[in-house]
Amino acid sequence: MKSKLTLIALFLCIGQVYSQSDTTSSRGITINYSFNNESFEDTRFSFRNRVEPGFTSSLLLFWKKNRSRHSFRLGFGKNFPQRAGELVAFNNLRPEFIYTYQREIANWYVGGYFGLGSLLSFPTGLWAGNNNISYSIWGSVGLATEFQKRLPFNNERFAIFSRLRIPIVSYVIRPSYGLPYPEDFIEDGVFNFQREGMGRYVLSSGNLNSLNTFQKAYFEVGFSSYFAKKRHEIGLSYILDYLKIDEVKEVKQVKNGIQLSTNFKF
Repeated sequence: MKSKLTLIALFLCIGQVYSQSDTTSSRGITINYSFNNESFEDTRFSFRNRVEPGFTSSLLLFWKKNRSRHSFRLGFGKNFPQRAGELVAFNNLRPEFIYTYQREIANWYVGGYFGLGSLLSFPTGLWAGNNNISYSIWGSVGLATEFQKRLPFNNERFAIFSRLRIPIVSYVIRPSYGLPYPEDFIEDGVFNFQREGMGRYVLSSGNLNSLNTFQKAYFEVGFSSYFAKKRHEIGLSYILDYLKIDEVKEVKQVKNGIQLSTNFKF
């Protein structure tokens, strides 16, 4: 319990050590869209690693004041399953929400994030059986850093940047086997085909995980350029989004993609 309170206090207070004063402020939205090459393996169904195309889109709202920066990111990803000749294929959906707080230190933004996300897999094909959904749900607290530097030519129109997010501790909800039911729900006297009361069993079935059992890293590197009298910005970047949950039956999803971003300040 003491360790949990320490982590919460660290997240709430992060950045307060760096209390430089600044009068600049800005706010805006960023629209991101990436084309991905995705590998996916869920050992609850199969040990085969599937590599398929996919996409990720997100909308980010941010504001900055006195060297503090807040952002809310709403994202959604989907694969394009290759069904030809497959006994089982997976339609994967990945919705995600992330709140980030960071402090500006020279060319760096350093802080933490809170994220909620899920990987929803819908198996189809001869081996899918009666299970029409497989899910992993998580809530994470972690570290978030960003490096930005404007290049000293052409009136500093161009910039390079990199971003990294990694979780410290996560609450993960994931059935151990292929069925979508939590283990407590399928006990005698509890289970019912109408699934009444199943929601509370799902929410309480999770476990606290550290990096050894829940690994989720996001890395991005790219460049950007101003347009419209430096009010807005467009960027191109490479992204690596790595997810691995190692609880009884492992699931892993790795995305490599090229992302186009447009930033509008107001």
